[in-house]
Amino acid sequence: ARGPRARARTAARSHTSRTRAAAQALLITTGMFAAMTGLAMFAKPGAALRYGVPLGGGLLMLMAVGIGGMFVPVTSAWYPILHNVYLYGGLTLFTLYIAYDTQKMIDEYEMGEDDHIKHATDLFIDFKIVFSRVLQLLMGRDGRLLPLNVASVAQLQVKLPADLSRQGQDLRKP
Repeated sequence: ARGPRARARTAARSHTSRTRAAAQALLITTGMFAAMTGLAMFAKPGAALRYGVPLGGGLLMLMAVGIGGMFVPVTSAWYPILHNVYLYGGLTLFTLYIAYDTQKMIDEYEMGEDDHIKHATDLFIDFKIVFSRVLQLLMGRDGRLLPLNVASVAQLQVKLPADLSRQGQDLRKP
């Protein structure tokens, strides 16, 4: 059995690695955001706007994968595939959305629309989603899959009795 000091050291180490991962995710996301915004600003005006429909289709596919992931058990062979499509596909999709939303904002401004709140909200949502996916990538580097959604978290909790039964505590018995 580990003593309280060993548990405290492990908890402190875990907190430090989570903090480091969050800072790295923020730097990576900021760099990606700046690169895609720069590309959108220096690209031919309206070049990214023609990708609005394919991006919308990609968003629908991402939603379908997310909903499908709710019904696939974590132990299934399909779960890692759905997880990777959801994670990497979402990262790619919303990185492209940064360029699209930037050009849409420029185009609408040139046409006289002056809704700063809407454009700031669009870019904030893009940033938040890219940040959360980069953070998932950095936090999941130790080889374990992170939960895809709320249903997956519930399925992970179902695995808990099996883990405890290996330690001699079977929770399935009354």
